[in-house]
Amino acid sequence: MSNESDNDAGAFYSKQEGRIIRTGEIHEGPDGNKYEHLGNNEWKHID
Repeated sequence: MSNESDNDAGAFYSKQEGRIIRTGEIHEGPDGNKYEHLGNNEWKHID
């Protein structure tokens, strides 16, 4: 099995999004703030 996520070890499948979340993506959190995905389901708040 080979797919694009093989290139991003920190990517994960989000049931809520229904797709792969990749490292470096920016998302709006439930609190209305923006967060950058750092990989392995770790997030960094962006001012």
